[in-house]
Amino acid sequence: MIKAKFSYDRDKRECSLTVNGHAGQAVVGQDIVCASASILAYAIAQIIKAMEHHGDLVEPPTISLESGDATISCRAKDDYLFSELMQYFFTVRTGYALLERNYPLYVEFTDAEA
Repeated sequence: MIKAKFSYDRDKRECSLTVNGHAGQAVVGQDIVCASASILAYAIAQIIKAMEHHGDLVEPPTISLESGDATISCRAKDDYLFSELMQYFFTVRTGYALLERNYPLYVEFTDAEA
């Protein structure tokens, strides 16, 4: 089962996503649930890399993408950039929520505010 967790802290202007596990919906290479969860993690990681490149973050982000494990965390420089960051994460958050709704045997999603 894939377990995805989105969390944020408004005071620190921080957002994070952790994804662990494999769906097991089909064999490796044919698992559409795993592929969907993976592309969501890779998409937000790429957005965060672009924000870092533009100098929008307080410090370098944490980005780790491994088979069955992803950790993505960053802090925005100001409130405007945090609002932008939240929009990006909200889009990905919506994707994981849809995966959980459509494939509840394979995906568990948690949304938490710090």
